[in-house]
Amino acid sequence: MRLIAIMAKKDLRLLWRDKVSLFWVLGFPLIMGLFFGSVFSGSGGGGGSTMRIAVTDEVASEFSRDLIAQLDSSKSLTVRRMPLDSARKRVSKGRLVGHVQITPTADDDAQTFAPGGGLELTIGIDPSRQAEAGYLKGLITQAYFTVLQKQFKDPKVTQDWASKGKTALDSASDLTPQQRDVLSNLFTGLEGLSTQFDSSMLTEASPFGSPPITVTDVQVNREGPRSAYEISFPQAMIWALIGVTATFAMTIVQERTRGTYLRLRLAPMSRAHVLAGKGLACFTASIAVCAFLILFGQVTLGVRVMNYTGLAIALVAASMCFVGLMMMVSAMGRSEQAVAGASWSVLLLSSMTGGGMVPLMVMPGWMQTVSHISPVKWSILGFEASIWRGYTTPELLPIAGLLVAIGAVAFGVGVILLNRRDG
Repeated sequence: MRLIAIMAKKDLRLLWRDKVSLFWVLGFPLIMGLFFGSVFSGSGGGGGSTMRIAVTDEVASEFSRDLIAQLDSSKSLTVRRMPLDSARKRVSKGRLVGHVQITPTADDDAQTFAPGGGLELTIGIDPSRQAEAGYLKGLITQAYFTVLQKQFKDPKVTQDWASKGKTALDSASDLTPQQRDVLSNLFTGLEGLSTQFDSSMLTEASPFGSPPITVTDVQVNREGPRSAYEISFPQAMIWALIGVTATFAMTIVQERTRGTYLRLRLAPMSRAHVLAGKGLACFTASIAVCAFLILFGQVTLGVRVMNYTGLAIALVAASMCFVGLMMMVSAMGRSEQAVAGASWSVLLLSSMTGGGMVPLMVMPGWMQTVSHISPVKWSILGFEASIWRGYTTPELLPIAGLLVAIGAVAFGVGVILLNRRDG
């Protein structure tokens, strides 16, 4: 173990002295975290692949059922009906983009006089998916007006609404005589209009109103809205891991091409000591850089961590995963240029498919399926789960286990390839 620690200390000192490499390991991830945090702080447009949402219908009226059916028919939405608690939990865990709660309005008069029966809509949105909130609200608004238009095209619906309105006027106590006379004349006119004109004319004359839609963040056991930097700093940590991986992969091939690796092999240590020392140095640098980013975010940007134990588990697992990737990509070429190209190709491809560069929401469905094999996706999920998603430690263990397994396989492949080169 002492020899492994000596090798790791040597590599860490070399990294500290190489200011260019240190920038890519530490400075660039910090810039990315600040940049994406600034972007996420603003508003954005939505669009892209199908969004998965849940709907909770607490009205169970004909209008609400038609509204859900209209949402379900949209090619941009995948709708699941479920209780409110289950919907909020799935949104808070990142398994759904948002949920829609349909409730009756608290105003009894509005339930009678308002188009659509006086229902209210509340959209709960994943805080990391603010770019899709406006898009989802637009789809719901479109569905609301489509159902409303469909109902007012039916003369029987208009006549029934007018009859209920006239009946409700008798018990309305907060109306002035002038208001009562105006509404009475309105409902009487609508009853006559529904029997004298066709549906297209009736539609043009219908009293459409804006749908009462409210958008809220889904927060579980939180004091208030999260900072956008809590969303962007997991991405910054991924870029730190990518920088460390690429840097240490290059040091292996540099030592091989410059003869340092051969001299180390001639020393009283085995190949396992050399590779283990390199892995320990990469692991230590990964932990240190990510810990610095979290500390910087907490001190300067108000980033809060909900589960420190979970974050430690996720950070250790992700670091072990990227140590394995480092060993694998370092053996994918014989020259520095070949390893540099291979390492950044593999790492950037993983980042693109895993949500480190392009948000998953704009990807087609097949690419979202492909993202399941990207270690970047699971690393980001592990960081988010412990920082702001509120995962418990047992809920984080499957993610951590998957990352460790990926790292072990990649490390084994890298060692095999390096042994063959030595042989």
